[in-house]
Amino acid sequence: MSETVETTVVRVVRPTMAEHRNREVRGWTFAFAAIKGVATACAIFPAVNSLTTAVVIAAIVAVVGGLLLRWVARRVRWWFEDRADVRTAAEWRAMHAPVLVTAAEPAAVTR
Repeated sequence: MSETVETTVVRVVRPTMAEHRNREVRGWTFAFAAIKGVATACAIFPAVNSLTTAVVIAAIVAVVGGLLLRWVARRVRWWFEDRADVRTAAEWRAMHAPVLVTAAEPAAVTR
């Protein structure tokens, strides 16, 4: 009795540089075509122009507002961290300063 063994070859599919470049070109082409399509529609229909202007202004306001909110949140977080550091340092000095002063007094006092 002889057994037949089948070997399965698994080919690793890796995109080549040309495939990657084609995908990138298709993406840029789609983006360019979308922008040109909106510009053409804005030139033909005034309502589309008004709507597009409102959407672009709203997007800019949202981005600037988000960046401003992020900046304010960072400053507030830093302020709270600085306050916590000051409290921690004061607590550490309150706990360790008397020990440090009493340990240093005999060596520091020379009569």
